[in-house]
Amino acid sequence: MWPKKATDLIIDGLNPRKAVSIISHQAPHIADAIIEKMNISVTVFKGYGGYLKEDTDMTYVIINQYQLMRLKNIISSVDEHAFVVIHDVRDVLGGSFAWDETKKGGIK
Repeated sequence: MWPKKATDLIIDGLNPRKAVSIISHQAPHIADAIIEKMNISVTVFKGYGGYLKEDTDMTYVIINQYQLMRLKNIISSVDEHAFVVIHDVRDVLGGSFAWDETKKGGIK
């Protein structure tokens, strides 16, 4: 188990990120809940479901891996049937991640 954790640390670094795509008819409400409860930025995309042939929305958010369980709980509290995909992220540049660093006086 330790060799995998060591490899993950080398590959992902000290602050690994996850991109989360949340497809739901409740996307604006999910976005509002995430912003309110986690104080992080999200993006809501307009979409179209290819299988059901219906308009739908997708909420997209990037978090650190330690926020994942909290995010899952927020999503399920708004829409327990939301379709959620979690992606590993290698790099994040700009956006609120850069703003957080500049607020702290650092440079990213």
